[in-house]
Amino acid sequence: MISETSKVESLVADVLQRRFAHEDFVGSEVELGESFEGDQFIRVTAHFRRQANSAHALFAASDEIRNRLLEIGDPRYVLIRQHIDEGNQEEFVDEDDGRQAR
Repeated sequence: MISETSKVESLVADVLQRRFAHEDFVGSEVELGESFEGDQFIRVTAHFRRQANSAHALFAASDEIRNRLLEIGDPRYVLIRQHIDEGNQEEFVDEDDGRQAR
């Protein structure tokens, strides 16, 4: 039997690979979490070799992931960020405002 996490990881990987295949996308990580209020969420980290995506592209991917989850009865929210590895410099770009955090 496929675990719940495996189903979500597969769905996320499918969406991100299709959307970002030509933009140095190298993979993703999925974490399942719960907010302080008890709401469940899915945090996705999309890994890229270099920054190639706008915040709008990440938001659109997040929306598609959320819609596909809703289609299979999963009501959790999706938070997405990209991890960029440009040489030895590693950065995260968060969906909240597009600023880089180191």
